[in-house]
Amino acid sequence: MGAQVYRHEYKYRISSLSAQLLSKRLGLVLRKDKNAGADGGYFIRSLYFDDIDHTAFHEKLWGTSERAKYRIRYYNYDDSYMIFEKKSKNNLYSHKQSVELSYSMTEAILKSDHITLSRADEPLLKEYGMLCATRLMKPHVLVDYDRIAFTYPVSNVRITLDLNVRTAPFKTDIFDDKLGTIPVFPEGEQLMEVKFNEFLPEFIRDLLYDIPKTLVANSKYTLCLSTILE
Repeated sequence: MGAQVYRHEYKYRISSLSAQLLSKRLGLVLRKDKNAGADGGYFIRSLYFDDIDHTAFHEKLWGTSERAKYRIRYYNYDDSYMIFEKKSKNNLYSHKQSVELSYSMTEAILKSDHITLSRADEPLLKEYGMLCATRLMKPHVLVDYDRIAFTYPVSNVRITLDLNVRTAPFKTDIFDDKLGTIPVFPEGEQLMEVKFNEFLPEFIRDLLYDIPKTLVANSKYTLCLSTILE
C-alpha cells in the first residue's frame, strides 16, 4: 500500500452573488465535475457517524491537529451508488479513503453491526466495525447541499461551491427524500472549498483573488450538529 497523500484544503464563506460570479468565471477555464447535471450542479447527501461522546465533533471544535470522521454519501437521491468514506485531517491537510457499498454493508453501517463489518473484505469497513464495537459509533447528523464543482488536472485542483447547506434536525434516515431541513448558514451565504495537492496554479489564484471571502475552520458536520444542539 502506498503512502497516504494529504491535500491542501481551504474553506471560505462567500456571498450568493460571489458564488454566481465564480460559477460563471471558473466555468470558462476549468472543467465541470463529471457528476454535474445539465444545470452544472448536483445534490449531495451525507450521513455522518460519531461515538457516544461526540469525539469527532469535539476534536474539531478543540482544533485537534490529527482527527478523522466517517460518513456515508450519495448523489442526486440515487441509492444505487453509495460510498463510505473516512476523511482524515492533519491541520489544513486532508486525506480521504472511500469504498463503494453493497446494500448489505450499507445496512450494517447504519445498524452499527460490527460483526458483519468485521467480515468485510475492505480494510476500511473492518476498521469501522472495530470502532462500532469499541466506541459505539452510530449515525449522528444528515447534511444536504447542492454542489457546483470545477477541476484542473495540474496538482489535482478541485474547487467546489456548496450551496444551501442544510440539515434535518434529529433525523438520520438517509433514504428519506422528503425530510424537512433547515439552513445552517445565514441567508445569502454559501461555502467555497479549494483543494489541491502540491500548489494552486497562479492563474486560478488570480480568478479567486478579488472575490470577498472569509476563511473558516468549521466542517459541515460540526456546523450542522451545532445548529441542532443550540
